[in-house]
Amino acid sequence: MRKRTAACSRPLVISYLGAARSEKGYCELLEAITYLRTDYILTNRVHFILQCSYSSIRSEPGLLEYQESLEKYIQENNIVQQIRLIKEIVDSNVYYSTLAQSDIVLAGYSATSYRYRSSSVLVEAMAAGKVVVTTENSWMASCVASDHAVIYSDSSALGSAIAGAVDRFRELDAGAKARQARAISESDATALMNYLIGASPSCGSNHVDRGAPLIFVVADGVAMAKRDSAGRVFSNRLRYFNAAGYRVAALFVMNASSTSHEEWMRRLADALQPHKCERIFIAHSSIDPGGGARSFDFDSELRSFLHGN
Repeated sequence: MRKRTAACSRPLVISYLGAARSEKGYCELLEAITYLRTDYILTNRVHFILQCSYSSIRSEPGLLEYQESLEKYIQENNIVQQIRLIKEIVDSNVYYSTLAQSDIVLAGYSATSYRYRSSSVLVEAMAAGKVVVTTENSWMASCVASDHAVIYSDSSALGSAIAGAVDRFRELDAGAKARQARAISESDATALMNYLIGASPSCGSNHVDRGAPLIFVVADGVAMAKRDSAGRVFSNRLRYFNAAGYRVAALFVMNASSTSHEEWMRRLADALQPHKCERIFIAHSSIDPGGGARSFDFDSELRSFLHGN
């Protein structure tokens, strides 16, 4: 028998937020709801809010049929009141309102797809002080600990993992609230900039005054490499920052696939030669064949091109 803590005075709200996709664990929900139905749902220990817009349901083969099976199960088992489906596309206000209502947030994403890909849902849930249920050997698992999250290994174990989170909710909720301030401080733009600047070697550091103010800029790397109108505008900005005495760190987003990676790096390096940059980062948006993944690591190839070796 599972050891239970004292029951809450109201149903705990468990949410699935974001796009409904199989790689994000949406297709594990029916089995999990079936597992939880008798002891947790019908007894009103838990309610669910599932975001499943029509557009996301229709974006993947087989997902519409799965949704029909899920809705049929909910109807036939008289748990409509306990499981709310958000089928419309919602704005940020509705999304964050739903997150605020949640007690436990599901981030049961595929460990294969999300070994290195990140999850904004997880980051937002932790910043909101929510208990999290996520998958073993994933990027999400590397961000959580047992004092505020439940990690499960097998796709069929989501129901059991949710039950564990519910049974330990008071303990896990306290852990999530204790980590909330840290989660907020680690997930804002300043934290990203500080991480990038602090974790990477300098590029062209002999050209800059280390005591000068530092400006962190983000730009379209392809436009800069092409030296088109947008690239020329950014080049002029770099020229101004250099003339005004600022230190510059730049993050270039590269999303081109028609030309080789090496060729784009060379063209970008040539466009940057006249400018003084203390740090240069590359975010590749087409390297991962699954799409969507972005790397924010310093690109040593570009540094080699800049230094001509």
